Amino acid sequence: MKQKKFFSDGIFRKGLAIFSSLAILLSCASCSFSKKTNSDETKEQTKETKDPRVPDYHAPDDPIYETKTYKWHSDSYGDQFAVNIDIDVEMYQHYCEVKRTFTIFGGHMAVYINDENNKALMEDIANQIREQCNEYGYDEDQAIIEAINFVQSIPYELDIDSKGEEEYSKYPIETLYEENGDCEDTSMLLAGILKAMDYDVVFFWYLSGHMAVGVKVDGMDEGRYFEYEGERYYYIETTATGWEMGEEPDDHDVVYVISADPE
Repeated sequence: MKQKKFFSDGIFRKGLAIFSSLAILLSCASCSFSKKTNSDETKEQTKETKDPRVPDYHAPDDPIYETKTYKWHSDSYGDQFAVNIDIDVEMYQHYCEVKRTFTIFGGHMAVYINDENNKALMEDIANQIREQCNEYGYDEDQAIIEAINFVQSIPYELDIDSKGEEEYSKYPIETLYEENGDCEDTSMLLAGILKAMDYDVVFFWYLSGHMAVGVKVDGMDEGRYFEYEGERYYYIETTATGWEMGEEPDDHDVVYVISADPE
């Protein structure tokens, strides 16, 4: 059996960092949801609480690209995969400089993966994984497994160590360029890749501060899942290699299932 490493210490530290804000969020959750049925003025106020960032980056006439190469082996067949991404360095710097406004209940997670600049990168990754699966003669369902293998191969690193902040949620371009991330960073990256592969995905958010991905897979009937809008979404752990789809760490209780689609 493959060794599984789960970064419980990192999760605990992240949990402590956001625990104080959680009480406020929980107390405001019902109020936030009820605003959807109030007046137009209240709806506008709700919109103003969302992440204010927009994909306003425009590439220069002569952009500087840096190629990042990511390699991993298929858990199922042992074949080597490689993804090469040309990242516009100025675009990366642009997203590093924007203000972080990440909350659980504001729909902000969907902003990270539906941003057009980041979507293009994740679509490129999805296409490269599919092409290599075809070259190896894998069936269509193996592409989702290789997408998981790819993201799980990215080294786990706490925000405090990589960014000097207790909580700093990265756009996918930051995770890809820096080649590291914590649970929400890799979860958002995987969710974006799976969306590019036309899978329906959600986020699982835990009281400890941990985050994971849920994916709806037709025909799958075993493994850990949570229901969302009448559909089953199977758990995917992104923080370490060896975790299979539907396999969940046994020391966490889910708090919320959150849509990955923009509101």
